[in-house]
Amino acid sequence: MSWRLPPLNSVRVFEAAGRLKSFSRAAKELSVTPGAVSRQVKLLEDFVGVRLFERFSREVRLTEAGGRYLQSVSEGLELINAATAHFSERRMESRLRVSSSITVLMRWLIPRLIRFHAAYPGVDVQLSTSLKPIDFRLDDVDIAIRLGGGRWPNARADLLMASRLLPVCSPAFAARHPVTTPEDLAGQTFLHSTVRPNNWQVWLRGVGTPNLTSKRNINFESSSLALQAAAEGMGYAVAPLQFIASDIESGRLVVPYPHAVAESDRFYVVYAEGPIANPILRSLRDWMLEEGEHEDGSLAHLVPSVILHEPYRSSFADEVASVDGKSGSDL
Repeated sequence: MSWRLPPLNSVRVFEAAGRLKSFSRAAKELSVTPGAVSRQVKLLEDFVGVRLFERFSREVRLTEAGGRYLQSVSEGLELINAATAHFSERRMESRLRVSSSITVLMRWLIPRLIRFHAAYPGVDVQLSTSLKPIDFRLDDVDIAIRLGGGRWPNARADLLMASRLLPVCSPAFAARHPVTTPEDLAGQTFLHSTVRPNNWQVWLRGVGTPNLTSKRNINFESSSLALQAAAEGMGYAVAPLQFIASDIESGRLVVPYPHAVAESDRFYVVYAEGPIANPILRSLRDWMLEEGEHEDGSLAHLVPSVILHEPYRSSFADEVASVDGKSGSDL
């Protein structure tokens, strides 16, 4: 089909001038000058070969032909607007904004996202890092991963996975400082995340050496940085097992003492309370939870010799019953 379309900008200007019955008011709405409106209308009149407005000294009036043309043009613009809004809304539904800590994103979510993108190739997943408590009424976020007790204000939370802390270091460092008992860690360099400053205390208490002290403590902004320092041979770091499993499998990091300690806080998938209206968001949540369910089996395969300590809770049901409603921290 061969289209004979007028200049679309002129059509837009004509619609505003005809609807408002004024070149000056149309100019104000469109943020242009009245002269620019007049020129665009004249351009359209030349194109269609019909006078659309009667011009007087202080006002303009649609001609009979201009009135009929305005009605048709308005209907056409409404159709274009509705079609554009429909596809824009569909595009917004397929754009998901995910919030979590940098360590969770780098060491757990991003390595798995290729599987989600393979299943949902048209979905645009936007990742952002944050440590603050999530508020879906204010934050521009669709779904989040948070560490805590399972309750956040105005939100729902589904258990994703446990947090099991394990010490690691570089192979060369382990060779220079062999460890057969937790006491062998005394007097060594401990690498800390300032966001999770109690990780070492939790682990040491879990393996029965709460009073053990290090020779030196080096603090980093995140667990990811502390683990990088451990890989460079700076000392021992401690982090959740699922975030270091690939490094252990590749040999980049080794476990000096293979006893993991489960924290009382766990990782949750958090989203706004109420039904999930966006089916793509529901799919992302379900996919995250499936990845979390598979975590235990994969970890047992990758690190079969790790002994798990559960010093805080005898079961998840006990933990849920004791939740105090406070938000947890992030990595």
